[in-house]
Amino acid sequence: MPYTHFTRDERIALQAMTAMGLPVCYSAVIMGKHPGSVYREIARNSGGGIYSGGEAQRKAGERRRDSRGRPKTGNPQLMAEVAALFKEDCSPEQIAGRLRVTYPGQEEMRVSHETIYQYLYGEMDKDPEMKGHFRHPRVKWKARGAAGTAGDRFRTGK
Repeated sequence: MPYTHFTRDERIALQAMTAMGLPVCYSAVIMGKHPGSVYREIARNSGGGIYSGGEAQRKAGERRRDSRGRPKTGNPQLMAEVAALFKEDCSPEQIAGRLRVTYPGQEEMRVSHETIYQYLYGEMDKDPEMKGHFRHPRVKWKARGAAGTAGDRFRTGK
């Protein structure tokens, strides 16, 4: 049985089944879920011994939102420093290295060169001046072998 998250409709159905007093094992079979998943869903989202599908959906949304890491790009001081260094024609690799030296022991002021690239490419739309500071023009990725066809390279002799 492949694992899938509980949907809003499944949570509402589970609420109705628990309200009717249906055993969890039967509910699991009806829903096509593992009984352990259903028990866990009920335990995780019951308030005062009562399972509410709407409340369970809200809690699941909160957990999902809170589980995502906060990106470093949300630090305005760090991103202002990155933008200033980039406008001085430093590469993202140099910026990452310089931040480590300038702010030793301050983890909130460290960022990888990949995050810097992602941030700068996103900022290019807002600030066209940024585009002139890239050392190489951005090239779109192309699928390999897209120019020719396999039939051109491999003749079968028919």
